[in-house]
Amino acid sequence: MKIFIGPMEIAGIATGICEGFRKLDLRAEAVFRYAHSFCYSNERNDDWMLQKWIHLSDLNQAASGSFSIRKIIRAISVRLWSILILVRCLCRYDAFIFMFGHTITNSKIEQIGRAHV
Repeated sequence: MKIFIGPMEIAGIATGICEGFRKLDLRAEAVFRYAHSFCYSNERNDDWMLQKWIHLSDLNQAASGSFSIRKIIRAISVRLWSILILVRCLCRYDAFIFMFGHTITNSKIEQIGRAHV
């Protein structure tokens, strides 16, 4: 079983959960959409798709106070890239733990067929 933990890190909680699963010999991976300013996690994901998603998310977040065509294009790009990441994660992971009310696409797509635990 491979477990996805993310896409948000809050006070090192996601990293702690990931480490706990690993101590129980479960494969867990922390995947974060944004780089955390305090660098709680020392995990580095070299997956080019995730790196592109993080980069687009950072660009979109940096321009959140402005309104322009560039902002609209970035927002659409992040949404489309998030759907690609979701499809890829559905193929890679067996279980998902979403942190702090955030999901991969931040939409209702992830609620389809979810199990209540």
